Amino acid sequence: MGDINHLDNRTIALSLAVVTYNRTDSVFEKFLEALYTVVCASVKPDEIIVINNDDAHYEITLRAKIASARKAWQEKARSESINSLVCPEFVIKTSPEKNLAVARNLVLETARAPLLAMIDDDQRVESGWLAELISCLEEYNADVVAGPVYCEYPPSAPLWLQKTDIHNTRGNATGDRLYGITAGNSLIKLSSIDSLRFDPRFGRSGGEDTDFFKRLHETGREIRWCTEAISIEWISIERAKAGYAIRRFLDQGQTYRRIFLVDATVGRTLVFYVRSTLQGAVAGLVAMVLIVLRRPSSGDWVKRCFNNLGKLRKGHSNEYS
Repeated sequence: MGDINHLDNRTIALSLAVVTYNRTDSVFEKFLEALYTVVCASVKPDEIIVINNDDAHYEITLRAKIASARKAWQEKARSESINSLVCPEFVIKTSPEKNLAVARNLVLETARAPLLAMIDDDQRVESGWLAELISCLEEYNADVVAGPVYCEYPPSAPLWLQKTDIHNTRGNATGDRLYGITAGNSLIKLSSIDSLRFDPRFGRSGGEDTDFFKRLHETGREIRWCTEAISIEWISIERAKAGYAIRRFLDQGQTYRRIFLVDATVGRTLVFYVRSTLQGAVAGLVAMVLIVLRRPSSGDWVKRCFNNLGKLRKGHSNEYS
């Protein structure tokens, strides 16, 4: 079956891409349902690239889900008296390897527009999301723009976890220069990346996007922040637990170490481990005090503590599997 694609004879200005796999929690259906607001926006993608990072046979299921979503969009549009909803075209491909870096590289090879927006399959955005990203890109003449990812927890999630800044989105203002971001909720000017690609070494552990944008920054490209371009990540009941959060913090630290210490000198490596040890110890002490005082900010210090412990842990992380 060919791609749902009829764009060969007209200009493509904006591509939107998502990488997904055979999830058991119906998140991709939820993602497609929420994507309706983007499809109805005044600024919307000309093509939506969906990369299957799973077995080839799952592509058939993906196509069925997308066809069902497109039909639901049209029905919802008619119920809202929108008589001429033009849906973006879909380009659906399967990654040659179950590796997030390989899948993201397939996105880069597939996108035909000069601008590429990327979002994760467990996120939703509002109708003005793309307009905010593009406005920021143009205003600051940036090569990449990223926006905050906030978490939506089930009611049963611990309060301290709900108050924790999982994605390091606090403290940034629109226009701030960044040296590293994640791919979910980003806009890339494709002419700025040249031949740079995601590193498959990080494609199963996670961190392939952090490494990619770090290397892009080191080439002199501008990465800017856009506070107004908000996305929301759905946190499942299984993930909204202290044990899962701590494992995630450890994995984040471990991945950061692998990226930071690539080709590092002995001196730089030593400084890294000493600093991580001291920062982890201080963060742990502060976290214990704030937990005793029942302060919601204790969650951020718990995160700092385990992030730094993760930097000291041997082996590879398992952020993505």
